[in-house]
Amino acid sequence: MHTRPFSQACANNQQPILEIIQPLFAEVDEVLEIGSGTGQHAAYFGAAMPHLRWQTSDLPSIMPVLMRGASGRSCPMCWRRLQLM
Repeated sequence: MHTRPFSQACANNQQPILEIIQPLFAEVDEVLEIGSGTGQHAAYFGAAMPHLRWQTSDLPSIMPVLMRGASGRSCPMCWRRLQLM
């Protein structure tokens, strides 16, 4: 059984970040997140701003972490994950 990756720093900062970006993204349709890591921000922000199509991405060495992190998380507007060079 694989455990989902978890970042305590992400959990701590997601609400303060959301408070800043939510008004900025009110009229935005698409977001490219560079360095998505565990996928926690994509899931949290995606749930809070369902009008966005959220594109996650990361380096090849981090993609397995991002894939495991996204597994089982609800993010209906999250697009396919992009691997950066």
